[in-house]
Amino acid sequence: WFIKKCNKILNLHNAPLPKYRGVQPINWALKNNEEKHGITIHEITPGIDDGPIISQLEYSIYPYFDEVKDVYQRSLNYSWLLFEQTMPILEKIIPKEQDESTATYYSKKQSNQLEERQNFTKESSQQT
Repeated sequence: WFIKKCNKILNLHNAPLPKYRGVQPINWALKNNEEKHGITIHEITPGIDDGPIISQLEYSIYPYFDEVKDVYQRSLNYSWLLFEQTMPILEKIIPKEQDESTATYYSKKQSNQLEERQNFTKESSQQT
């Protein structure tokens, strides 16, 4: 009901949508040995992270040595950059629908499958 009351609500998601919809996208990208990850500003819709894309930024990650906390910090830095560049031109941007054929989704129920990538570091994941 809240979404319907608003003209537009935006979300900054720590993933290159439509890949890695849902929870812990950085953890999953490292678990899946991705070499690139990204951030996305998208419109919030009733679905989970499936709203039209406003802007995106892709960056390198290194699953052979990066910890989740490293990629998360990188994501925060790039998120701020994307936000700063997107907001001044927001009204000019035509949102792009997501390609459902390339979408992936991970739920909280799947978190136990992350194993050593479940927490911010491999060491802290092994302690739980």
